[in-house]
Amino acid sequence: MKLNGRHLLALVALSILAALIALLLIRPQAAAPTADGDPTSIEPIHDVPGIPVVDPVPWAAVEWLSLEDPVSPDQPPIMRIDAMVDGGELVLGWGRAATPNRNQFNDMGAVFVSRDGRSWRTALIENGVDEVNTSELNGVAVGPRGYLAYGGVCCEPEARALWHSTDGLEWVRLEIDGDLDPTDVYFAAIVGVEGGWVAIGNTIDGQQGQLWTSEDGSNWELIDGDQAGLASATLSDLAVGADGLVAVGTVDGQDGTYDGGIWTSADGRSWQRVGADDPVLAGGGETQLHGVIAHAGGLFVTGLYGSTEDRQKCEQLGLAAADLRPPRTAFSCASGTEHHWVLRDGHAWERMDPMQAPGEHPIEFRVVVAGGPGLIVLGESSPPASPDTALFSSSDGRQWTALRPRQPVANGVAIGLVVRERQLLAVTGHFDGAQDAVRFWLGSAN
Repeated sequence: MKLNGRHLLALVALSILAALIALLLIRPQAAAPTADGDPTSIEPIHDVPGIPVVDPVPWAAVEWLSLEDPVSPDQPPIMRIDAMVDGGELVLGWGRAATPNRNQFNDMGAVFVSRDGRSWRTALIENGVDEVNTSELNGVAVGPRGYLAYGGVCCEPEARALWHSTDGLEWVRLEIDGDLDPTDVYFAAIVGVEGGWVAIGNTIDGQQGQLWTSEDGSNWELIDGDQAGLASATLSDLAVGADGLVAVGTVDGQDGTYDGGIWTSADGRSWQRVGADDPVLAGGGETQLHGVIAHAGGLFVTGLYGSTEDRQKCEQLGLAAADLRPPRTAFSCASGTEHHWVLRDGHAWERMDPMQAPGEHPIEFRVVVAGGPGLIVLGESSPPASPDTALFSSSDGRQWTALRPRQPVANGVAIGLVVRERQLLAVTGHFDGAQDAVRFWLGSAN
């Protein structure tokens, strides 16, 4: 087993794929809310937000409004928010909430629900979880049939788990059946489609990627990995693009190096690997792909690029560390530096080093969403502003424009971002020297 960053990520990555025909990739606008600011009256969703069209008017600045106490004091206290997603009528975040005396951990996985970003409610993920256990969430998928939260239950026993909801507030744990063994895989990503859901993941040892489809989120069918070109591959992320589904990951190349893996599908069942012979993805170094964002200008892929020599040194250090005894067993090593990939002409891929971008630019890309001029990033800025967190826009992922003003988000760590036309909802993390806190922001681009 290779001890590099790719396999470590494969063990914890969350990924879910959706089986979808090409027509349903063009998704209609979300239905109107049933009650302003009142998540308790939410009706089941039927529409899923699609890829935003390009705003023809350039963005120059964003006016931010800090939301004071948007979470009602009668709700379980938020411990952590990991990310957010646009759920059509709703915005949903996921993370953890405090539950004193609920289990051995005193906290549970939770979904945080809002209709307008100004008022939030907490939905504990506790259905089907024993008193001694806790739920853990990797993500929330949005589909015409509702919402699917995916993650696991820890720790007696530990297994992957799925919960379904039609309103974001009431969650029911699903029995996992069919070709998906919840004790032997990790979810990487799940997406919703007209016919149900598509999921991607990896075996628990991080060595082999797998694809599944399901109509109800409970009974899952495994896609033939050989026909999909998944031999010696792990999967890390999935997106619904303009021409179908796109999955990314990493392949153990025939020459012993790591190649970037990209797979496409029009319906979620028939998959093919693309770019296997593209020198930017295979050969000339080690490529590991971690994320993919579909936007109006195409695809934006994130990952690591480095040398085989550095990776081998990392593995050797890992093997040496494995022989040590406590307390000297702590070890961290990853090869490669962050790079990005975009399609140059619809067929050939272009690799970019974000640190070499001209002018002021983002240097972290954990929070990237489609919207505005094409892509929006909330993340740390390059010098001289670094380590301030700023908002950047790009039409294609090659060059970035810093949006003003920086304040008041500058001293926060980017957690999540949802963009709806020219309106933005952001969540940032802050540390006051004693404890962590989460802050909510509303933004308006001009």
